[in-house]
Amino acid sequence: MVITVTMNPAFDKTIIVDDFRKNTLNKIKSVRIDLGGKGINVSKILTTLEIDNKALVLAGDLNFKELDNELNKYNLNSEIIFNPNSHTRENIKIQDEKTQSITELNEKGKVENNQVLRDFKNKFSNIISKDDIVVISGSVPKGTPKDFYRSLIEIAKEKKAFVVLDASGEQLEESIESKPDLIKPNEHELSEIKYTKEEIAKRGISIILSKGKDGFEYLDSKNYLQVESFKVEAKSTVGAGDSLLAGFVYGISKKYSLEDSLVMARACATAKVITEGTAQVPKNKIEEYQVREGLKWLRS
Repeated sequence: MVITVTMNPAFDKTIIVDDFRKNTLNKIKSVRIDLGGKGINVSKILTTLEIDNKALVLAGDLNFKELDNELNKYNLNSEIIFNPNSHTRENIKIQDEKTQSITELNEKGKVENNQVLRDFKNKFSNIISKDDIVVISGSVPKGTPKDFYRSLIEIAKEKKAFVVLDASGEQLEESIESKPDLIKPNEHELSEIKYTKEEIAKRGISIILSKGKDGFEYLDSKNYLQVESFKVEAKSTVGAGDSLLAGFVYGISKKYSLEDSLVMARACATAKVITEGTAQVPKNKIEEYQVREGLKWLRS
């Protein structure tokens, strides 16, 4: 079983314009709203790939009906912990078709009751079993302690689960000490913490380092690979990193070789990039990009 953790879900509102300009009127070409949040995005891909998974989600109770409708639309197996008297946040994505760029305006989310965090941690502990794959992914709402993810990792490791972390800032830096099995920062997120990728790998933590349109790197204590990205016409880069991670987790769950897991990771990310918004990625698109070209071993 794969357990995904989403502490800060969001409704992603993608606004598509032909040529976005600041300080003037822009006419909207189309709008779409999708349920997002990094852990939820991972669960979407895993569900498409028919991998047994459960999304553990902290959600506002005031607009839960809308969130529940979205979870059902994607056939996601979920466990909800309510954040009382709050709304699940909304993120605005302005997609410029002329420049193929996206401007993101993300709400922070907040939690004002420590009991909510205790309830979340207890539920997390209760649903994890030995040999589960746990994916802790995304930001945390304002008011969450900086070591919260570290505490979740420690719980999961005690239960002998395989732990994947996709976080940034304090949550990432604090969590290195608890030794997750795999982390997935991008170059900017890695530059913000006190550890280098080599130092992290020496601690026994594997790294997928996202480099955007330049692909990604994989590094552990023995292996170092570069994976080139495919040249495609991007419709949306939102959720591409989550899809990459889901593909790699798929490989782990199927006991794929390292190379085959990286191929699957890139295939899922590429299929996401050519899909609008944060919509479900078609399985046939993932299969189309499952090819081995563009993998370069730097160390083995």
